Amino acid sequence: MNVTGIICEYNPFHHGHAYQLQKARENGADVIICVMSGHFVQRGTPAFCDKYTRAAMALAGGADIVLELPYPWCAASAQFFAEAGLFIVKQAGANVLCFGAETDDIDYLQKAALSQKTRLGSRTFFDTLLKRNGTNPGPNDLLTMAYLRAMQSSDVKPLLIPRIGTAYDDPNAPITRDTFPSAAAIRAAFKSGQSWQDGIPQDCLPFLTNAIADGTCPTDPETLSAAYLTYFRALPPALRESFAECGGGIGDLLCKAANRTTTYTAMLEAARAKHVTDAHLRRAALFALTGTTWSDLEAKPAFSLLLGANTRGTSYLSDIRKKNSFPIITKPADAAKLGKAAGRQLRLWQLSDSLFVQTLPQPEPADAFFKRGPVIID
Repeated sequence: MNVTGIICEYNPFHHGHAYQLQKARENGADVIICVMSGHFVQRGTPAFCDKYTRAAMALAGGADIVLELPYPWCAASAQFFAEAGLFIVKQAGANVLCFGAETDDIDYLQKAALSQKTRLGSRTFFDTLLKRNGTNPGPNDLLTMAYLRAMQSSDVKPLLIPRIGTAYDDPNAPITRDTFPSAAAIRAAFKSGQSWQDGIPQDCLPFLTNAIADGTCPTDPETLSAAYLTYFRALPPALRESFAECGGGIGDLLCKAANRTTTYTAMLEAARAKHVTDAHLRRAALFALTGTTWSDLEAKPAFSLLLGANTRGTSYLSDIRKKNSFPIITKPADAAKLGKAAGRQLRLWQLSDSLFVQTLPQPEPADAFFKRGPVIID
């Protein structure tokens, strides 16, 4: 049986994602399991819309099962995002991992992946890719290398689907069904009041428009300004480098910036440094605010939440739960029954959700999403 896993964000789900799911099916996938970011994403910001809306879109777009890649791994850099995602994919019984990349040469990416011996990695293959492709390696290339490194001792087989469409970071890309606009372009079009609907598959669009109408989309990280500024203004010097991504003076930069600015965005702008990417700064700020350490990121997920499934997916889950002891819980409240092993993850998970609900157009109580059940589609 071909059980294909995909580690994703779907922020939001678009035509390129549907294309990848279609290609996975064409390559023999009997069951497609998407391990999808929870309420925060790798950019260190809240997802565009809640995880249940994105799960419903994924199911309508061709997935069979959507499991959560929980906080803090969903907001982590490529290494930890990939390792935690692959762990859940394997626990769910997948024997194939499907991913997209800008470079259509998996052997070359494999060599590049194995050349990276540190967290930051060697620049040798990146420089070669630059000369070979006439451009910088894209984020999907970098993430693919992280997947391939994580898969070194795994029996899960890789399936590369070359990425098509406009550049991931082009906010001015035209939003049409034929150009396969990126999630960043769709978010930018929405924010500027331009037409964005053609970037979403028709079967998936109603879930997103309903979320907008219900006041659960789009999120706005600026609503967390008071929380960030208050936290970093009060953070003692002795603790400023104790959180993930905050070393090398980054924690100090954020504290100094918080004292001379009045908004979240202004704080990040003031903290900018040549040796730090914007995404790194956002992740550092989020990890400090939630008390996330390197140990938290290096640990393996203690459970995953079922966000949604179709009939094929529910049948598969029924079988896999009989063979596997890894907890795939149906309701968030079930995590509290898993004991000490899940305690730290549950605490961080709850804290991140309590922040996420504050970023909604209509803020909700801290436990709003802990009362939800999975999306089931026939």
